[in-house]
Amino acid sequence: MKPIKVIVLALVVFVGIKLYADEPTIQDLKMLFYDGQEDTIQVDNQDIVLTSKNSTLYFVGHMNKITIKGNMNDIYIDGANEIEIVGNNNFIEWKSSTNANGKPIVKDKGGYNNVGRFSTDAMNKSDNE
Repeated sequence: MKPIKVIVLALVVFVGIKLYADEPTIQDLKMLFYDGQEDTIQVDNQDIVLTSKNSTLYFVGHMNKITIKGNMNDIYIDGANEIEIVGNNNFIEWKSSTNANGKPIVKDKGGYNNVGRFSTDAMNKSDNE
């Protein structure tokens, strides 16, 4: 190979490695599936992809991001930096975030979702029906 081709190839390999080095690994991503269940899930800075319907879930610990795909869930989160909701009619409470403003980034792509900071004065979803 000519020296220029070797340099270009080395650069492509280096850039490719750098691009993928910052991506979450399998250990950093946790996929969960629930259907009409109640559970407590321990998290440790993972990204969570949750597919669920009609479940009550408690996330203990901190997560970087949670993506909620599903409907009619009650979800309680100790800590998250980003909450993305794709489903509908979910009730989501969070307590903290390590973001500079202390609040998670919320992306609600669904409908009729209720997302807010945990409060000792808040009603349960069942109290509001």
